Amino acid sequence: MKLHEGAMMNILKSIGGGLVNWAQAVMDAGQISSEIKRLSSLNDADLKKLGLSRSDIPSYVARNHAYI
Repeated sequence: MKLHEGAMMNILKSIGGGLVNWAQAVMDAGQISSEIKRLSSLNDADLKKLGLSRSDIPSYVARNHAYI
């Protein structure tokens, strides 16, 4: 009976860890989306001050969120 209980605990831990990873991925995606929207809302002069053009925004965000 103990072996079965241990297996059930491992399954529950795996599910819990998966949910935590999923929640983190959703939060990260939200942050990335917000950053892209924020940068996209800047005018060209402000983007230039940052050393960016509109076409640079996706790669800039990707570099800052290397786990994409």
